[in-house]
Amino acid sequence: MELNSELQRLNLNDAKNASHFYDNRYEGDYMDEWPLRKKRRVYELLRELDLPEEGIALDFGCGTGVFTSVIKQALPRWQVYGTDLSVIALEKAEAKNPNCNFFSLDAPNLTSLKFDFIFSHHVLEHVSDIDETWMQFSSLSKSGTRMLHICPCGNEGSFEHNLCRLRKDGLRQKPENTFFYEDEGHLRKLDTQKMRCLATKYGFEVCLEYYAWHHYEAIEGITTEGRDYVRYLTDLAQAANGAAQTELRGLRRQLQTITMLRTPSIIVNQRQQKQEKSWKDYAAITILKPLTVISWLTNCILEQLTDSEWHQRRKDPKGAEMYFLFKFSDR
Repeated sequence: MELNSELQRLNLNDAKNASHFYDNRYEGDYMDEWPLRKKRRVYELLRELDLPEEGIALDFGCGTGVFTSVIKQALPRWQVYGTDLSVIALEKAEAKNPNCNFFSLDAPNLTSLKFDFIFSHHVLEHVSDIDETWMQFSSLSKSGTRMLHICPCGNEGSFEHNLCRLRKDGLRQKPENTFFYEDEGHLRKLDTQKMRCLATKYGFEVCLEYYAWHHYEAIEGITTEGRDYVRYLTDLAQAANGAAQTELRGLRRQLQTITMLRTPSIIVNQRQQKQEKSWKDYAAITILKPLTVISWLTNCILEQLTDSEWHQRRKDPKGAEMYFLFKFSDR
């Protein structure tokens, strides 16, 4: 996908331009919410980390504070801070989390703190200078600081990587190691080796590696986006060759079938939640309601498969998302 006209005018390696770019995005509903399952997974993982009862935590690149809330829920006796380069995002985060503290990235009172725990969720693919960011992590850490990063994974073998290999435009060298469909703000996709190298370089040791979005979770995510998105991902005109086109056609049929089965319950729920319903809303509810049982069962089965996959395969590096826990050693 071509970068949009706004991004083409901006150099995101410039801090002011990047701040302007994300301010514009956060004026809308950009990253305003994440699925409940994802928040529950992060909450459970935070509880598994055996962190102290009290401490100081930082949500680095907190956006609108969705995961700042999760951190506070998982670590209720901790002081929780959030930081972001977007002023608009910070205003939204403060409104959601009155019991947390928020600062801009260059705030003096942020740089004077040392944290016991640092967290980021889908941030490292956006930062302009990855080495400068890791130097900042070091400066914000003290001996024993734990740091958890969740971000897209560039390892080979994931469902999405295999899909992209079938397209002549699927795998991009610029931005670094990214897929054709990625968000225009993504400047890189790190893999396991790169994450380990960065950790070693800046004084962190790897304590834990988990991976997600292997097969069923990828299918769930893709089909949630709808039929048009499935057609876009599996565009037969972009197939790398004849054999790849055959595989893409098979994937399209599979994904469209699942999308079709899931759609009725999604539409009915959306229409029922409207405060003011039109006759079209009532008509859609009436027509689709008989199909929601099959749709609901499809969603339940897919959710169960996704949850099972997370627990059974989270040490398998062939996933499209990675969870890395580090410990800082102040040498």
